[in-house]
Amino acid sequence: MTANRQNECRQLSQVSELNLCIQLVLVILFTSSFALKAHSQNLSDWNYSQKIELQSAALALGTNLNGFPLVIRLNSSNFDFSKSTIGGSDIRFTSEEGSALNHFIESWDKVKQEAVIWVRLPTIPSKGNVSLKMYYGNLTALTTSSGKTVFDTSLGFSAVWSLDEASDVDGNPGLYKDVTANKNNGDDYVKASLKEGVIGKGQAFEGLYQSIEVKDSPSLQPTVLSPLLSIAAWVKVQDLGSISGNDSPVFVRKGDNSPVTYHFGLCRQKLNFDLFENECNGLAAPNPFVADKWTFVVGTYDGLTQRLYQDGHLLAEISKTVLPIADSRSLYLGGRKIYSDNLKGSLDEVMLMHSVLSPDWIHLAYENQKPSSALLLFHSGLSKPVIVKQPLSQGLFEGDALKLSVIVSGSEPFSYQWYRNSIAIVGAQNTTYQKDSVTLADNSAYFSCQVS
Repeated sequence: MTANRQNECRQLSQVSELNLCIQLVLVILFTSSFALKAHSQNLSDWNYSQKIELQSAALALGTNLNGFPLVIRLNSSNFDFSKSTIGGSDIRFTSEEGSALNHFIESWDKVKQEAVIWVRLPTIPSKGNVSLKMYYGNLTALTTSSGKTVFDTSLGFSAVWSLDEASDVDGNPGLYKDVTANKNNGDDYVKASLKEGVIGKGQAFEGLYQSIEVKDSPSLQPTVLSPLLSIAAWVKVQDLGSISGNDSPVFVRKGDNSPVTYHFGLCRQKLNFDLFENECNGLAAPNPFVADKWTFVVGTYDGLTQRLYQDGHLLAEISKTVLPIADSRSLYLGGRKIYSDNLKGSLDEVMLMHSVLSPDWIHLAYENQKPSSALLLFHSGLSKPVIVKQPLSQGLFEGDALKLSVIVSGSEPFSYQWYRNSIAIVGAQNTTYQKDSVTLADNSAYFSCQVS
């Protein structure tokens, strides 16, 4: 409202109590889903959003899952890379209610239009699906990607190796990064250059004397007070080794010589999990392993029972009580450097945990991570609503009609809510708000419209 118009309103009020002036101001607001409450970060500068739905209800989970790391694969069929930054620094995630969700970008290739992102979901209910929102389209945004917030050590993660690093020569210390806060990085003793994986890139091994060595740390060692252990990995084995077990491929092993702290790999061509014993003396799968096929393998120990899982299903279990012993030896991925138990094949997404993964967690992880996964439903990307035409402030007399309208651009459908003095007006949920007759109570009222 102009200064002259405001003076006119004041003069009218002095002449007669029946004269009324209403000052109207329109404020552009967005729904709470545009605000990252947990991080006190506003998302009003993000131009696009996209709803992603985890259709977990179809899996009939038996229990709720907390702190689950969900993998999201983006490609040209489900995401418009041209609307994001080169490295995905503007990517943000929230729950459907608007709370911030931690995420970690494992890989982002704008040219190939491919990306792998992990998002930590606080809770996945045993019944029903879970929806989250992805925001993008802010070219000045700095990245908030963080592996240590997704694979939180307080949730039991001891080490997570994505194995997507590349080096032309072996002997590169600390090349293979542990993305948790523990930073159990692996030294490179791998000559293979092939980077084949299930989730982004993995690491190929050519067999004899090739290995990734991780120096000992307390976070890699089960203890008497905390003997819990879970190991998970995607593996593809070309050579299953011999029936005798002398050259059995290693996936994850702690300890150069026997007895091992733990040994997870093949023995006599079967999946095998040894714990504080000589290799090939522990829990073994009933059937031979299948070669040349990406397989999700998990071994767990809860202090009383040892279990083996393959592709989300329980293979074998035995009762076992062990007394963990101190061990300062290195951990190895893909075999030891000077022995004949090296893997000829590939590893991807190796996880080590000092907690016990539940059958539901393992089942969902497999269904979410497998190459043919169809658990995620990607809705169309939406551009944020922008009010392109706002109503003007008005000076009215008592009894006059009030009419306010907005024109909005962006991705429909839109929802509208009009407010009077920051209080929602019941039923005022259209592009236009009308009041047939204003009263003295409306004097200097402040109106706004929230569009989402």
